[in-house]
Amino acid sequence: LVFCLVVPDFHCPASDKTMPLKTDVKLTIECENIASLDWMSKSDPMCILNIQDSSGDWVKVGRTEWQQNERNPKFLTKIKMEYTFEVKQKLQFVVVDVDDPDDL
Repeated sequence: LVFCLVVPDFHCPASDKTMPLKTDVKLTIECENIASLDWMSKSDPMCILNIQDSSGDWVKVGRTEWQQNERNPKFLTKIKMEYTFEVKQKLQFVVVDVDDPDDL
């Protein structure tokens, strides 16, 4: 799993240095050599991004599009999330094989 994190310019308000710095980021996700889970064809992957909240639960941030018969997907959908500087944020990337697009 490969992802690219691009942090845009951000502004720190001079009036409040105690607030954590936050900015919105867009993640670009691609995978290489994922397992073929389908019997007669290649996998049909989609990636779901979750973030762990303060209680330890995983919360869905977003998902990519579904790509049919692709072992090396370069997902076009960028997932937008809020990034907080100098705070550990646990992310979970779940790549699933979608056999029926009606289940999305």
